[in-house]
Amino acid sequence: AAFALNCGESALRHTMLVFTHCDLDEETLQRQVLDPSAPPSLRHWLERIGGGFVGIDNTDGPAARLHVQSALTRLVAGYEGVRYSNEALADAREKLKAAEEAESKAFAAAVAEWRRGSGPVSIEREEGVITRPPMNVER
Repeated sequence: AAFALNCGESALRHTMLVFTHCDLDEETLQRQVLDPSAPPSLRHWLERIGGGFVGIDNTDGPAARLHVQSALTRLVAGYEGVRYSNEALADAREKLKAAEEAESKAFAAAVAEWRRGSGPVSIEREEGVITRPPMNVER
């Protein structure tokens, strides 16, 4: 998630997952990664990236490097000159900065409200992840 926040969603179209220390052949890796029982987080990332995935055995040295390079060459060729730009990166970083500033202001407001004794405070930093102050703690 940090990569996508820092570089922007458009960077994910130019991203490939590399499974290291992988001794599976391409067919077996493909079957396991695309299996419905694969972790939901992996399936989520695969839906977002454009470069697919490749598995390498790090102990293969030059062969592993060539395998990744070949996969990258296919990825780049598929984009026919469309590139991820510095402007896209700058835009993503501006959006991240604005989001961080908004979160900081919201957090400061929640703390100020809590200090006024208005009741329990709930802070949602990531969708579905709610942080609450500890219960039964005197202020």
